[in-house]
Amino acid sequence: MDITIPRCGDKVLHRPSEETWLVAWAEGNDIAPAGWPNCMARLSDCDVTYRCSDAEHAKAVDDWRSVQDDSRGRRVLRLYGGVHV
Repeated sequence: MDITIPRCGDKVLHRPSEETWLVAWAEGNDIAPAGWPNCMARLSDCDVTYRCSDAEHAKAVDDWRSVQDDSRGRRVLRLYGGVHV
């Protein structure tokens, strides 16, 4: 894993909104928070504030398996789908 790219379950500070986000996924310069509303932002506007453990990451990915009709869940499973709790 590239240590500059957060993964599902990590937390970031989104500087423009001054909000702390739980990461659903991050890839390239794109990032999506796990909360509402479903949105994307530039990863370059974020700073990692918390690196989750491997167990927390696996749980966060697994939680997305039951989410339907949400593009973030499909992306999470494509990026991290080999992880199981």
